[in-house]
Amino acid sequence: MNYSEPQKALKFFDIKENIINVSRIDKGLINETYLVKTTGQNYLLQKLHRVLKPSVLYDIHETTTVLHNKNITTPLLIKTLKGELGLNLPSGHWRVLTFISGICLENGLNTKQAYSAGRLLGKFHDTLSEHNYIFKHQIKNFHNTEKIITYFKKLLKNLPDVSRYNEIIATGRDMISFYEKMDKKINSLPNRTIHGDPKINNIVFTTDKKEALCLLDLDTLGKNKIILDIGDAARTWCNDANEDDIKNSKFNPKTLKQMVRGYAETASFITNAELKAIVEGIETILIEQISRFLTDAIEESYYTLQKEKYDSLYTQNKTKAMAQVKLFYDFQNHKPEVIQFLNSLIK
Repeated sequence: MNYSEPQKALKFFDIKENIINVSRIDKGLINETYLVKTTGQNYLLQKLHRVLKPSVLYDIHETTTVLHNKNITTPLLIKTLKGELGLNLPSGHWRVLTFISGICLENGLNTKQAYSAGRLLGKFHDTLSEHNYIFKHQIKNFHNTEKIITYFKKLLKNLPDVSRYNEIIATGRDMISFYEKMDKKINSLPNRTIHGDPKINNIVFTTDKKEALCLLDLDTLGKNKIILDIGDAARTWCNDANEDDIKNSKFNPKTLKQMVRGYAETASFITNAELKAIVEGIETILIEQISRFLTDAIEESYYTLQKEKYDSLYTQNKTKAMAQVKLFYDFQNHKPEVIQFLNSLIK
């Protein structure tokens, strides 16, 4: 692989140590990412995906500075030699972050891991709950479920009547119908600073996989309802399978209980209304994610194609959508148990 672009970009950043090696990390589906090994600490070099604007760096710098000052482990941006947060080259916009050593998991957490990760997410939210920063960057319609659903409905109406889209149309109509019947109590909840994408592989665990150390991928920071973060976490933390595994997708209520128990212990601000709305948060996120994946399948866009697994973005995104559908319906089976548990936490 030709590393001339990343090597060129690295020369502009204020890295004190001697660089030993630069290697591509292929797991990231959005940003082009490289591990930079040096004689001292290691770093991540990233070229931002086109959906992200350079202004996201100001949000990350502000937020991670607050977290770091509260002794919470977090990646930190390394400035350029000119003191800038990032670098604009003809090849794209680049940034460098400190590398947090540990392990990122790919599917369901056990109950102890979920408890630890829940405490981490709660502490993250709690630390930022009174930080009145105005975010500069926002991904268009990110977690704007209403607009995502509205756009998806328009797509469905204009799809040709061919077998290729039969399953997408039927599934889409079912999800939209369920969403339209929901109470939408979420609308009355306060906006708080959220991570935006606390999925399982955005958490760094200790090498023994027992303790959650920090949250990665802060490109989606912003103000929204914290139950969306909790719901998004549950979507992958409580799924015993990978995000695109239709056959084995299954919701684990035991994992959810420990996740929420840990979260409630560190999120001192959380209200009874927010605790009660966690079920709605899980359902909202699942429907939103299904709608997004099906939209991306129709348009064959957004995510990078995983060529080792799929022949097209259509197949890749549709598979992910159907795995989330399976998870959604399995969650419905456990919903009464989850509601009873959440009610037990109400003070």
